[in-house]
Amino acid sequence: LIEQSLNRHSDPELMADVLHLAGRIEQTNGSNEQARIKAEAALTLFEDLGDLLGAAKTHSLLARIANHEARYGEAIHHLETGLAITRKLNFPLGIGATLNELIYALMAQGEHNRAWELNQELEQIALDIDYTAMLLASKQFFVDMARAQQRWETAEVYLQQHLELAQASNNGRALIANRLLTL
Repeated sequence: LIEQSLNRHSDPELMADVLHLAGRIEQTNGSNEQARIKAEAALTLFEDLGDLLGAAKTHSLLARIANHEARYGEAIHHLETGLAITRKLNFPLGIGATLNELIYALMAQGEHNRAWELNQELEQIALDIDYTAMLLASKQFFVDMARAQQRWETAEVYLQQHLELAQASNNGRALIANRLLTL
């Protein structure tokens, strides 16, 4: 409804935001085709406006849609584009968030060596900006990748680091995740 009442030309910034949000809602509701249409329209507007951050977040949305449909190559392309944008903006939180999604997509494709390298960058960003949840995610990625590569001792080291960090931050969710990882 909001989408229909807005004029793309009189307030393109608001229209881009509305289309992006509508795309997220459609994706959450499982309407991937509608989500993609709205996200692509939002991306076009963000690019026309020169809104790099808006474009980066929309590339992430398009990647989530592609991931959901097991189109990992397309997802990786969108995430690499978003990563390039957030790096250009020197936006550590955005870089970390995009790396998080990209690492997952690469792992799904079995590209563990590249994912490992990017995860080292994610870990460093998490330390630099003192973001415990991001650091926990990085530790969990290390565990998962080491296990996938049958590097059992390495997996144990990262599993222990994950546990210590979860305990130090008193993160109940991470403690449960650690218990599940231990199984």
